[in-house]
Amino acid sequence: MKSMKKPKKLASIDPESLKTKTKKELQELIKSVIEATQNSNEYLNYVLDQKEQLKMDAEMNDKMIACLVQHAKQKQMGPKGRSKGLTNSFMKGKKSSKH
Repeated sequence: MKSMKKPKKLASIDPESLKTKTKKELQELIKSVIEATQNSNEYLNYVLDQKEQLKMDAEMNDKMIACLVQHAKQKQMGPKGRSKGLTNSFMKGKKSSKH
């Protein structure tokens, strides 16, 4: 990210001081303002793109979670809609350990 010193410096220019500047100084100042505006626009576009990407990622995660929940519910349901229970789906093949 580029430094914010230049735009802050440009924003703090006293309008009265512009009256005493030469044409060349004013042209350089205008050039600096245009450059700072372009840099700000580029950064804003970058931030907006990142925001949109995060939004799309969140939507994809929500869809994935919904799919996983649906799959888990289907796994728990036995034939004719009866629940198999957690022991059948998670404890299959595991032996009971007694200490």
